[in-house]
Amino acid sequence: MWALWPYSIYIASAFVWETCLSALLLAILFLWALKLKGQAGGWSWLGFGLLWGFSALTNASLLAVFPFFAGWALYPLWRNRRGWLKPAALVAFGLFISLLPWQVRNYRTFHRPIPLRDNFWLEVWVGNNGHTASWVDIMAHPSINDKELAEFVRLGEIPYMQEKRREALDFIARHPAQYFVMCLRRFGYMWTAFWNLDPENLDIEFHNPANVYLTVSLTVVMLIGLWQALRNAREAALPFVLLLLFYPLVFYLTHPEMRYRHIIEPEMLILAALGLKFMLSELLRNFPELARLVRRPA
Repeated sequence: MWALWPYSIYIASAFVWETCLSALLLAILFLWALKLKGQAGGWSWLGFGLLWGFSALTNASLLAVFPFFAGWALYPLWRNRRGWLKPAALVAFGLFISLLPWQVRNYRTFHRPIPLRDNFWLEVWVGNNGHTASWVDIMAHPSINDKELAEFVRLGEIPYMQEKRREALDFIARHPAQYFVMCLRRFGYMWTAFWNLDPENLDIEFHNPANVYLTVSLTVVMLIGLWQALRNAREAALPFVLLLLFYPLVFYLTHPEMRYRHIIEPEMLILAALGLKFMLSELLRNFPELARLVRRPA
């Protein structure tokens, strides 16, 4: 399903960003958390932390699920009093070691602690500046707008981001109701790819009615699979729930893009496969004639 998924093909062939690498890293971290759950071995926990650090340097938004995946894997040790503190310390140490060279470089360059390169407030601003015709105001971004780029060059990166922080917070403070509504609309867009019926929105890149159809279909089938997982294997379903709940939060607050959701689509497709299996079994159960036709030898 992943190999034939249209976004998997399109994004891998058309995007220059780290999207595919981030999807791979998160899938590995997800699997690693499953393997580590309840195990007290030391070096594996250290490696888990090191990979989280590398992933954070690749895409800081992945850190949104770090405490929940690590906590989920550590919980059986804590519950059974089997020495959870050492694995927890190793994970934290691995994360710290991965990030340390970047911290040293930043402090020597900027003479101040900068944990990660941060464009968070710029992303808040381009999604929350009064523009509601689409899910993001691309003309407010210095990569598109020459005036903004000139301001970026004039101020320098850090002062420019601080200015965007001031502007974004000022707008949100003056328009809290609009910000709340925009967060709800961004939630809807993340799971349906629908913003409005403006032809300009529907024609941007691969954002068209087929995009909405694919996104809604995956979301619905995924939810059916998640429902089945919660019914039949609740403990195994929990990491999927954590991922779906906490990874997208930052994009509800800033602005969504389909490539951001693509990072968790491997896990979504696992649930979708479960959902499709359930739907097919129900179809065959309710239509015995169809079941006999399917099972008839060639």
